[in-house]
Amino acid sequence: MNKALPQGWKMLKFEDIGIHISEKIAPGKTELGRYVGLEHLDSESLRIKRWGAPSDVIGEKTRVRPGEVIFGKRRAYQRKLAIAEFDCICSAHAMVLKANENAVRKDFFPFFLQSELFMEQALRISVGSLSPTINWGTLKKQEFPVPPLAEQKRIAEILWAVENSIRKTEDAIEVAERYKRTLMKHLFMYGPVSVKKSKQMKIKQTKMGKIPESWIVHKVRELAEVVLGGTPSTQNSMYWNDEVPWMVSGDVHKNIITEVSGRISKLGLEESSATMVNPPAVAIALAGQGKTRGTAALTMIPLCTNQSVALIKPNESILIASYLYYNLTHRYKELRSMSTGSSGRGGLNKRIIESIHIAVPPICEQEEISSILSSIDNRIALGHQQQVDLKQLKNGLMQVLLTGKLRVAV
Repeated sequence: MNKALPQGWKMLKFEDIGIHISEKIAPGKTELGRYVGLEHLDSESLRIKRWGAPSDVIGEKTRVRPGEVIFGKRRAYQRKLAIAEFDCICSAHAMVLKANENAVRKDFFPFFLQSELFMEQALRISVGSLSPTINWGTLKKQEFPVPPLAEQKRIAEILWAVENSIRKTEDAIEVAERYKRTLMKHLFMYGPVSVKKSKQMKIKQTKMGKIPESWIVHKVRELAEVVLGGTPSTQNSMYWNDEVPWMVSGDVHKNIITEVSGRISKLGLEESSATMVNPPAVAIALAGQGKTRGTAALTMIPLCTNQSVALIKPNESILIASYLYYNLTHRYKELRSMSTGSSGRGGLNKRIIESIHIAVPPICEQEEISSILSSIDNRIALGHQQQVDLKQLKNGLMQVLLTGKLRVAV
């Protein structure tokens, strides 16, 4: 097997590459202030950007020190691993690993763990059907090709250059999103005026809070038509996968809808209670998992929806769709709080949507507010695309550098 290795590379068992840290600690008996669970790790990201407190959890956990890697051994297909930048405890569903610096460099080790070379082998040895888990006893015996230390140094330099660009892009996106939230709060209270001018504005108190004196509060039913969706019978293939765009609740996370997940036929549209609505309109998720319920999106194509999404088609002589979209996006938490039913399974309905109050400025101000926020959205979207491109570059480089298909000068 070694004959097939690139010159200077070695086959090593994982126990010679990584050191398994198994220092156990009880959450109630630690002075450490942070707990990192698998829910705090993002797939394919080496950063830990959120955490909980030890008081949030019970049961034995693992001690983690800065520089060590938290690797999600349960459901490893989610590819959750990150470098700790602080002292903490972590979930028992994770392994804590650090580089054996006799064989691999500390700066090379995280990329080795992220590589297809490692992950394919790790997934292959996972045991269990519902929550497949990697056992250290099996993992430590697995063999992997490893480049010499000098080549690891060059590989790490290249990959960290890309990783740091990814992080800078992430940080720029977060700054833009925070600015957008702050700006929305200002725009929906004072309108499209500077902070200096807002101090001289005449403001009135309404059931929606403070708004400019010239704005008028209406209910959605007074400004728009609310259209509900439906689902054709799944038993009839003639109703499906045809020319009619059919939106489901998860599509709202695209924010600006230019394509949707589903397609139905004209026959399926006639058979169901769904209705085609021309753009622009605002889609709002009435139900859905996680953060979906209450999320709004702006539609840019003719479409219909399933019963978990309502379409709001405003009278654009009074209310433009883009302004309504940003207004409802700004009030996401408020919309979720309007849900009926239990907190876990509550939902919105047509009556609730029609009763939502909207502070309506003159059309010219609506257009200006929409233009300002759209400009920020475009910057954020560009950042997300740059992030995708950089991650693809990183993954491509790992694929060739960590297999020896591309060698780097030492």
